Amino acid sequence: MKLHSYRVLGRGAFPTDMLRYDSAWASTQQDVSKIDVTGIDAKQRTVELTSIQKPTVERWNSFGWRVLA
Repeated sequence: MKLHSYRVLGRGAFPTDMLRYDSAWASTQQDVSKIDVTGIDAKQRTVELTSIQKPTVERWNSFGWRVLA
């Protein structure tokens, strides 16, 4: 099984449902902490993710988060 690593960039509440949708998880404990940031005023941040499939870029965009190359 090939694993895919990618980063997402966004602000505010992290779209946690995307983890299930993309079969993804936080790559490190530091990334878990970035996901757990709450509040609509949460600063922009990059979260490193690992998945068993490629990210669904358009769906991430619909939540206001961008997949970085």
